Amino acid sequence: MKGLWQSLRNFFASSDTLAPSEAWLLQNLLDRLPPHLHPIAQAQFACYDRRHREVDGRAINFYRSSRAQSPFPLLAIPAESAPLIRITVAVVGEETPVHATLHAVAARVFSMNFNRPVMALSPDAMQVIKVNAAWKSDNHFTPNN
Repeated sequence: MKGLWQSLRNFFASSDTLAPSEAWLLQNLLDRLPPHLHPIAQAQFACYDRRHREVDGRAINFYRSSRAQSPFPLLAIPAESAPLIRITVAVVGEETPVHATLHAVAARVFSMNFNRPVMALSPDAMQVIKVNAAWKSDNHFTPNN
């Protein structure tokens, strides 16, 4: 029974570390956020201590544990959820580019989504070729001082 409990615990654990390619994509998404969004997103990520990779490897959700409930700045967004930024990345030796999108839900950066799994890719083989900032949101995001 102890082995089953540990297996279930590992399955539902949210402490996945980011693969080098995922960390590279996240940093590139954050670095390309509009200036009024960047500091808020950075402050939120400084508070996050948990992440959960979806089973298919195409999304990572970010959380902070219930123990870490200190306030942090929220995004003033016009909808319950919205994409913040999307980058298109060329991968050396591959025809299909990677599309990575950073999404906000309930006024916080919540997930990073990909058009395909990216864990096995090398950051050295990737190059950003296109950036779409806050499309579908009309750039109505503002800090909520």
